[in-house]
Amino acid sequence: MTMWLIDTNIFIYAVGKPHPHQEESKKIIEKAVAYPENYNINTEILQEILHVYLNKNQIEKGIDLVDSMLDIFPNPFQISTEEIHRGCILLKKYKTLNVRDALHAAVVKYNNLEGIITYDRHFNALRELKVLRPS
Repeated sequence: MTMWLIDTNIFIYAVGKPHPHQEESKKIIEKAVAYPENYNINTEILQEILHVYLNKNQIEKGIDLVDSMLDIFPNPFQISTEEIHRGCILLKKYKTLNVRDALHAAVVKYNNLEGIITYDRHFNALRELKVLRPS
């Protein structure tokens, strides 16, 4: 079985204002709905969604999105001490990596996922992580 982690930006583009990435992002989510065994998220992605929408003064929209995401992904990967530890190793190794991306990468590696689906270029530096860019 091949499983991909879907990054936060896919959801933001899918439900946000019109954007060149919007349609492709919606297609990824449609694939996840059709093939839930091949896709998942982690709890940090849910927190990140709430953070983004709180900062936009749109927390109700963020909560609605998180609720929808949990309908699609009822068992997101948890961020355990192992992911924190592996994330710290990645942060030491890759100085351009931010904390959230390090945790996402750690979830992928620790859970033996295929990789991450994202538009985020910060992942380019990680040689040990497979990144799937939509379109």
